[in-house]
Amino acid sequence: MGHSHEHRVIEEEFRELFDLADQVRDCVDGLLETFNERETKLFDLSAARRIFLFILTRSIKTYSSIVVLCRRGYGQDVATLLRGLLENLVTAEYILYDPKHANHLAARFVAYKWIIFKRALPEQERLIKDAPEERQKEFDRRKAVVMEHVNDFKKKFKVTSDRALITWSGKTVRDMAKHVSAELLAEYDETFRQCSKFSHPSILGDQEYMVRDSKNLIFSPQPSEIGVAINLKQAIKYFLEFADLVNEQFDLNRKVLIDRLRQQWSGLQGNPLKSDGLALVQSKEAIPIRDCTVVFKTNGKVRS
Repeated sequence: MGHSHEHRVIEEEFRELFDLADQVRDCVDGLLETFNERETKLFDLSAARRIFLFILTRSIKTYSSIVVLCRRGYGQDVATLLRGLLENLVTAEYILYDPKHANHLAARFVAYKWIIFKRALPEQERLIKDAPEERQKEFDRRKAVVMEHVNDFKKKFKVTSDRALITWSGKTVRDMAKHVSAELLAEYDETFRQCSKFSHPSILGDQEYMVRDSKNLIFSPQPSEIGVAINLKQAIKYFLEFADLVNEQFDLNRKVLIDRLRQQWSGLQGNPLKSDGLALVQSKEAIPIRDCTVVFKTNGKVRS
């Protein structure tokens, strides 16, 4: 059985879900086309909205990647992208939450680049320790500029501890979610737990990569249905939240469409979508696992 066959099976199994994913992407594209028609100049927008457009652009690409990977049967690996999509959403929601502080937070988001530049200085200094004197002087000048901006950042945003420099906002992503709403915090906690077993090297989720027959323990890195439904459903949910933000921030009058898509999503939630279970299967005739032969599944085939 080749990969193309597996892709077709997955596409058919979750056709309703993929159709909705495409509709939601079309909705966001439609919102942006309406935005384009207004021929908005960059500095007609507030600082917060300019940063939002940057976050939105990254998130559209992440969402598109999630849909592609799910269609191809790599639902487990989507978990890392899903977490990134949610963190983008939390950042956007946090910046835009209070209009009185939104531009201030946007400025902090941008200025945080100097903190990132500072972190790179020790490695850069190590690499040029044997370089010509002029190059070392150039590095010293650049380092002085970076440190000046870092000090300005601390003064402007009243940072008194380096612990507050761990993230751009001085808060963890979880604390930013908590600041926005209890619902967003609960969403973050649930998705963090769901995704962590794939985001970090660990034994969690091991059974999702193994199949037992009567004599073999088969390790399978091949495409499968596992993780497709649960992760794609969450991605659609978060992308609809981005659609809401675009609609609200730029008064695009598409609330009815977004709500209709959200109702479709809720309807899917109630359907028993297949394949969120484990891949490990054991036949009744299986020998003890300690006696199993380890076999890798390659190109859709297993050599007995």
